[in-house]
Amino acid sequence: MDSKTFDIIERISNEHCFKTFGYLKEEDLRNEIWIICLEKLSDFNYDRGELEHFLRVSVKNRLINNTS
Repeated sequence: MDSKTFDIIERISNEHCFKTFGYLKEEDLRNEIWIICLEKLSDFNYDRGELEHFLRVSVKNRLINNTS
């Protein structure tokens, strides 16, 4: 993983880890966000948009769907 991708995932996890999502505590949420992002990297198409936006939407959708 390149440093730009690492920084994007770290920024997303830092911004969202303080929010409440179901039963997840801060550190669990941070780890879950990393897992989601790493899984979604293979689905990303660089011709269709920005990586950070794609990962943010993916994280939000997965967290909402898993905790509702």
